[in-house]
Amino acid sequence: MIQNRWPRVLFALALTLGITLSALAVQAASLLDVPLRPWTYFEPNRDWTYTAIEKLVTAGLVGPWVLNTKPMSRMEMARVVSVALRKIQEDEIGRFTRRTDLEPTLYELMEELAPELEALAVRTGKDEFAGQPWLSLQPLSRIQTRAFNLRRDARLENAQGLTLPRRYDGAVGFSSYMQISDFMSVYLHPEFQVEEHRHEGKLIEGYLKLKYNNIALRFGRESIWWGPGYHGAMLFSNNAPPLDQVRIATAEPIVLPGFLRALGPTRMELLMARVESNREFPNTLVGAWRVDVSPFPFLELGAARVVQFGGRGRPRLRVVDYPQVFVRSSDQAGSMFNTNQIYSLDGTLRLHDVDRVFPLSRDLALYAEMGVDDTCCKNVIWPLRPAYLVGLYLPNLFGRNDTELRVEWATTTSFSFTNSVYTTGYSFEGFPLAHYIGARGQDLYIRTAERILPSLQIGAEFDLAKVGPTTLAGLTLPREERKFAGMDITYQPSRALSMLLGYRYERIDNKDFVTDQRATNHIVRFEATYSFPVLERGLYGRARRADALRAITPPPASRGEQAPDIDPDEVVSTQYARRLFQDTGTILTSPLHWNTRDWLTVAGVGLITGGLMVADHGIRNYIQKKRTDDTADVSQVFRPFGGFVPAALVAGIHVTGHAFELPRLKAASADALEASLITAGVFVTPLKFLTGRSRPDKEEGSAQYRPLHLGTSLPSFTTAHAFAVASALSEHFPHPAVSVLAYGLAGAVGLTRVHDDKHWTSDVFLAAVIGTAVGKAVVKLNEKRRESSRVSVVPLLGEGIQGAALQIEF
Repeated sequence: MIQNRWPRVLFALALTLGITLSALAVQAASLLDVPLRPWTYFEPNRDWTYTAIEKLVTAGLVGPWVLNTKPMSRMEMARVVSVALRKIQEDEIGRFTRRTDLEPTLYELMEELAPELEALAVRTGKDEFAGQPWLSLQPLSRIQTRAFNLRRDARLENAQGLTLPRRYDGAVGFSSYMQISDFMSVYLHPEFQVEEHRHEGKLIEGYLKLKYNNIALRFGRESIWWGPGYHGAMLFSNNAPPLDQVRIATAEPIVLPGFLRALGPTRMELLMARVESNREFPNTLVGAWRVDVSPFPFLELGAARVVQFGGRGRPRLRVVDYPQVFVRSSDQAGSMFNTNQIYSLDGTLRLHDVDRVFPLSRDLALYAEMGVDDTCCKNVIWPLRPAYLVGLYLPNLFGRNDTELRVEWATTTSFSFTNSVYTTGYSFEGFPLAHYIGARGQDLYIRTAERILPSLQIGAEFDLAKVGPTTLAGLTLPREERKFAGMDITYQPSRALSMLLGYRYERIDNKDFVTDQRATNHIVRFEATYSFPVLERGLYGRARRADALRAITPPPASRGEQAPDIDPDEVVSTQYARRLFQDTGTILTSPLHWNTRDWLTVAGVGLITGGLMVADHGIRNYIQKKRTDDTADVSQVFRPFGGFVPAALVAGIHVTGHAFELPRLKAASADALEASLITAGVFVTPLKFLTGRSRPDKEEGSAQYRPLHLGTSLPSFTTAHAFAVASALSEHFPHPAVSVLAYGLAGAVGLTRVHDDKHWTSDVFLAAVIGTAVGKAVVKLNEKRRESSRVSVVPLLGEGIQGAALQIEF
């Protein structure tokens, strides 16, 4: 607690100092992280540059990059912009010249990141060198004032633990930093909150960042966000106050050596933090790691793990025990390894120029995250009661770069964020560290924004949520049901001044987890931020312009001048694994290039599948009535052709091809294996999991669906596998007898599944179409790859002879 005059005194001193220093200032490149706080608005809960960078990457202007581990540094964002500028300058096919809709976004980022781009020799550098100032000092970087008026107490989600008292709340905060060359920076963000009967000052964020080569070490307090979500995450978000932490990470994404190079840009982080003392075990520790990769420009994958352990009153850990808490667990009450363990898996699919087939937006991003808490997976294939988050981002709704739309759905279970030992749960100061909906929660969030002018934006959001507590005792309480609708207006009259005006209407049922306790709230929000320039002296450690512009992604290898080092049909190789991922991406994005005939074919398949679904019940009853011992014997004969026989056939063809050096057999087996893997892993298993259609032998009817369950009916895994192998082999051996035999046996497998009452007729038909389509597509994709591998350059050496010959294998 501080006296009333101190906020005003400190504000006046900071403002005077900042204005005095600004007279001597020029801009400086910053190693600082871009905060997960809307200092200059255009976004409600984070800095606007995150969305702008996401637009560039989604539009394909950057190539593979990792965006789902935040915060990012300003220098890393500048690197993204520099790569985009280089790609535009080197655009040989003219694709980027058609993306003039992204010019405003690119210009805004160039203006915001001008000091960093100058350090990278991208802007205003007049000589061969560009570099980092040896000292950057800004006692007053930004100052922000905000005021709220509301009818009842409220807690805003994703606002760094912001709690608002009834009637009004005001605050004044500022940020300051110092940076020495490119190896050390210090950041402080204190805030003074003014309420009706008290005033309080506290440090919201503050950290020391050390950088050596591409390793960054942070000590202090900072909000982090792990995952692709916009309104929530399964491990870390900015919902709770920032944790006191030590964090070591790659300063920028790296490309790993050797066969790991196929993972593309990679980011890794390791964290150790401490939560508050007012809980069942004071000062509990939180350890976490995350790995984020982008093997293709359209795909980003991430995995992370959190362990909540230790604390006063728990068994004391030795230094050697700390690494073990990430890999060991125990159910014994007194064990130091009886911890709260959580992990998450996430992925983002970014597609650009899809407006030909998806007229709602020119680009789009689809993302999903799964969170698992306290699940023992030793005896089950799938984790017990996982939580999910799925979302859709349209950065240029209706083809307008100034309009965007986000839709996000999240659901958690009773396992999420709760624990029998750490009964307060996965929380900090009463706020969930991950998604604000807590345990047993649900959330549907929709936001749209329209940039009317470069300096004026209007946004609207809508949310339906069921919120549960993270405490173990709270699992028996009713969930809060929150509904809100809101609008916000951002206005930036100058580069230095930004203002935000917002309004939200809330309706809450079961408020504070009390049955039938209802409340409504009107929240008015006004904020303003003024940004100051910097004081710097001297330059140190300047880099050459060519090095500064060097892209992080490796240049593409030449395809037409030299043969690949490894046989493309060698299935036990990293080349084959990379080929598998590349062909998967090509098949998934193929709808972007379909013509009218292709779409009519898909529509026909959909109509036939739908018609069979209507008739499934009748067909099943007819077949089961006609079932006899003789038909059962025939079914038993063809049953192995759905599993063991295709696998053994592919293996036998591959071994024969290697043993007798028959490239045609090696190619056929490699394609058949690839088609089978893509069919099973990319299409059949996800469809089964998402649809959850009941099998006919369950006697629940053909219209019974339980989404997010495995072992279900639609489509038939066995049939799809058989048709994938059959179509691949038929393409390689285009003899009528081979086609009749292969497709005939695959069809018999499908009939067997219907006869054995394991699948509906529509399950088998759809599986056959998927397997056939994937098999044919894989063979077609690999034709050109094999043609290039038959061309090689052979040196000619001998007496009086020096030269080379072009060798082509037929």
